[in-house]
Amino acid sequence: MNQFERDDKEQSDVREFSISRLNVLFVIVFLILVSLVIRLGFLQLTKGATYRSLATDSHLDQMPIPAPRGFIYDRNHQLLVSDNPSFTLMYSGTLGKDEPQFKTLVNRIHNVIPEISEDEIGKRMTANPWLSVTHRVYTGLNEKQVSFIREHQNDFPGCNIIEEPQRNYLNGDLAGHVIGYLNSIPGDKASSYEQQGYQKDDKVGMAGVEMQYESYLRGKDGRLTVQVDSNNHLVHNFGMDPAPVKGDDLILNIDSGLQQAMQAILQQSVLDLQKKGKPAKTATAVAMNPSTGEIYAMASYPYFNPQWFVEGIGKHMQQWYVSQNNWAIQGLYPPGSTEKPLTAMAALQDGVITKNTSIDDSGEFVWDGGHFHDWVLSGHGKVDVERALAVSCDTFFYNVNYWFAGESDGPKAHSHVMDRLRYYQQAFGLGVPKTGTGIDLPYEASGFLSDGGNPGDLMFAAIGQDEEFTPISLAQYTSAIANGGKRMEPHIVKQIVDANGHVVKEFQPNVLNTVPVSPENLKIVQEGMQRVVTDPDGTAHYIFLGAPYTVAGKTGTAEVGTVPNNNDTSVFIGYAPVDHPQIAISVVVPAGGHSSDSIGPISRGIFDYYFQHMANQQTAAAVQGKQ
Repeated sequence: MNQFERDDKEQSDVREFSISRLNVLFVIVFLILVSLVIRLGFLQLTKGATYRSLATDSHLDQMPIPAPRGFIYDRNHQLLVSDNPSFTLMYSGTLGKDEPQFKTLVNRIHNVIPEISEDEIGKRMTANPWLSVTHRVYTGLNEKQVSFIREHQNDFPGCNIIEEPQRNYLNGDLAGHVIGYLNSIPGDKASSYEQQGYQKDDKVGMAGVEMQYESYLRGKDGRLTVQVDSNNHLVHNFGMDPAPVKGDDLILNIDSGLQQAMQAILQQSVLDLQKKGKPAKTATAVAMNPSTGEIYAMASYPYFNPQWFVEGIGKHMQQWYVSQNNWAIQGLYPPGSTEKPLTAMAALQDGVITKNTSIDDSGEFVWDGGHFHDWVLSGHGKVDVERALAVSCDTFFYNVNYWFAGESDGPKAHSHVMDRLRYYQQAFGLGVPKTGTGIDLPYEASGFLSDGGNPGDLMFAAIGQDEEFTPISLAQYTSAIANGGKRMEPHIVKQIVDANGHVVKEFQPNVLNTVPVSPENLKIVQEGMQRVVTDPDGTAHYIFLGAPYTVAGKTGTAEVGTVPNNNDTSVFIGYAPVDHPQIAISVVVPAGGHSSDSIGPISRGIFDYYFQHMANQQTAAAVQGKQ
């Protein structure tokens, strides 16, 4: 056999071997296909009905899982508000409310949760949803209720128990007006919240920082996907995707200790006044850092507990009715003689008076046939601007506005004085329209200076009887005097921190404007306010006797009603220590009468607490920070 014949034979053998391998492969593939056909036929014959039922009768349902809201801390990182895990019964079913099975289910739920009626359960299970057929039936299941429903799951078709956060206000009414509360979405705002991705039964911030910082505190909701059969029994739980993401935390500028002390002092003062027959019902105070705008404490008596809205506000409605307003930012009060430093600065700056301008006060000022009396009917004798502030001489400031008007009662002169007073008031934060003081809380009211065009209006405006301002604006005004003329933006929140501890936002001191008063004229008023405390005749001398710190302040009494010294609003503004102010306060007690009964104990108590506790803490922190 030659070489060519050998090559042909080898190639023929290779072809025969390849064909044989292909035949084996075809047989294997054929057998596999036959087995699949047999298996499919078996499933079709034996399980077809089951799978057809699952395919047509089962469905997927998605339940929104609320994200935990951000926590709220005070300036020392003391926890004020958190979220606790709470068990909620959800219903994801298609039963009609007239079907016997539905009525049976409602009855079973009521037997386990007697806290709600069968009618209410039925309403919650059939309410029209926004985005899902899932309904929140009851939040706050106890362990016994959770165990029973889970052990008898087949008796509760369409029902699932999920764990979701519930707000927990840890300190009762402490800083309740500052913190705010959560409540159901108002009907007139439902569409707006829906567009932001809220569910119908979500709770949202309705006041305080809970409302102001809702977008930060809210977090991002998760979504749980489940498969249920035609009987609404759970077929498969696909878990959460996405998982809920906790909201950002707030670090407040509020000091819990000072806040608690302030609230206790305000409450006790009102109760003491009532025992003395005074009609006082409310009181409010603000304490802030005059250099930074940080709000150390803000209280408005009577107080409310934000936890009422978690437990159900119904049983607390009477208490809520009288305590819902934060008078520190919503209340408008006549400032009384605390307006006099402003009147003095305006007159000094416009050249109407100088430091040495004085009068011989007889206790009465007569203009255009009107008799305007001093609060001391016999007068104060010779007074200049500093002494006029110290003893709160009304007559001196009647003269100031008389001179301001060029000794004219004409409309042009009148308007000029009022316009200049408003100009200086707004520069210090008093009566600022629209923007107010800039406090990061909702519902702040704007003050005003009224004017009926009468000569008497000029007299009353000079001593704070014809205008109304909020306590927060009085604190901002006081701070601007204390710090040398900078109107600071007041801030409740210090930092916003995300769930990983990263600072999202930090609020730095913000100067809204510098007041149009020279340092020299500011100094005159500062010294006059210091004499309010240091001068034996000063109206606040007795309040701070023996205090281990220096104070500059101004008392005020605004006449309200016809009963002398009974319905009057009592006011105090002040700062300390005088040389390097660390704290500025405003205190207002409507129907507080004489200051010794009302603003005296409150003001002294606030300053005492600060210098006994907070000042030492801040000094220690500053030293530690330098080491």
